[in-house]
Amino acid sequence: SRLPRLVILPRGGEGYALTYQARVATPGDITMYFIDAHTGAVVHQRSDAHTQAAVGLGTGVLGDRKKVQASRQGGLFVQIDRMRPPVIETLDMRGNLFRTLNILNGIVTPAASDFAADPDNDWTDGAAVDAHTYAGYTYDYFFKRFGRRGLDNADIPIRNLTHPVDRANAGHVPEFVLGLFYLNAFYAGSGVMVYGEGLPPNVVTLPERQRWNYMSGALDVVAHELTHGITDYSSGLLYENEPGALNESFSDIMGTAVEFFFQPPGDALLQADYLIAEDVVTPGGLRSMADPAAFGHPDHYSRRYTGTADNGGIHGNAGIPNQAYFLAVEGGTNRTSGLVVQGIGRGNREQMERVFYRAFTLLMPANADFVTARAATIQAARDLFGPGSAPERAVTQAWTAVGVN
Repeated sequence: SRLPRLVILPRGGEGYALTYQARVATPGDITMYFIDAHTGAVVHQRSDAHTQAAVGLGTGVLGDRKKVQASRQGGLFVQIDRMRPPVIETLDMRGNLFRTLNILNGIVTPAASDFAADPDNDWTDGAAVDAHTYAGYTYDYFFKRFGRRGLDNADIPIRNLTHPVDRANAGHVPEFVLGLFYLNAFYAGSGVMVYGEGLPPNVVTLPERQRWNYMSGALDVVAHELTHGITDYSSGLLYENEPGALNESFSDIMGTAVEFFFQPPGDALLQADYLIAEDVVTPGGLRSMADPAAFGHPDHYSRRYTGTADNGGIHGNAGIPNQAYFLAVEGGTNRTSGLVVQGIGRGNREQMERVFYRAFTLLMPANADFVTARAATIQAARDLFGPGSAPERAVTQAWTAVGVN
């Protein structure tokens, strides 16, 4: 239809606005404006140029160079990946927590100025580079390994929010803001991820004396958060008590799987291992699948946390299924039970990835407990590899070793 025209524009939490829709072309872009029909004020604008993808280069949080899938818009390159079936967008919130919250709550929609941008397609903002590229890596892993098309299996768009707060203010914010937007990353629903800002380089947390870098700088962290989205659209595991611990564990398992898919195994930075977030929380990371007790987390059902903190101990108790997965792959002895597991071997890791993916996305209800997870993974191993197969034996032994019978 011809422009300008009179249209009703949804305004999120602000209701609706009667606006004129008009398109304006400039040398750098084509912009669609929505102008309030009563006041003449511009209430929303967006690029309307149907751009081609542009592959650039960027430097990640840890100084590594990688390709960045971008698009040209308004004379700049912006982090909008149109080369994969779902559009992957990365926003730079520039430390503005108020605007971050408004976007998360649907009160405003992102403007062109919110996108991470660069003038020459050689990106230097490591937090945005890694959030953007690692989201693409994670999509590729799930598609190549399982044929899955994104979080909802229907290519829902993926949106990353970086720099939600100002790192320099870390010592002057309420504890809940520090915990959520600095020392954390989280899935906010509907394909949206938020990556914490970390701490200034000269600041450590006590008593561990750990330094916290930009949370998007760890591939396993990005894959972990995106896996929460997959859980949201599949089993819908409740985020409390044992279902919540399983929810966290599945994200740890898939985050680790994505690491091993793209990175060489080893103990150094940018190498795959069974630690969680070790590339950005140093030294040591946040959790260990090989040895949960090293972080004070239970490795056996008899040691599970039964209190109410952390939604019933969902992060700590994830150590129990994490240990089961590790033993099912690598084999070894559970330090609490002393039981020995004959794993399938690291060369067959893909088999156990398939077992846990099938169990956690197809065979488990939202209120699944650890016993249900044991049954679901054993059934998945039988479905995929047959009764009495090595994966079935390994996963059965592993759950028994961690006290889940």
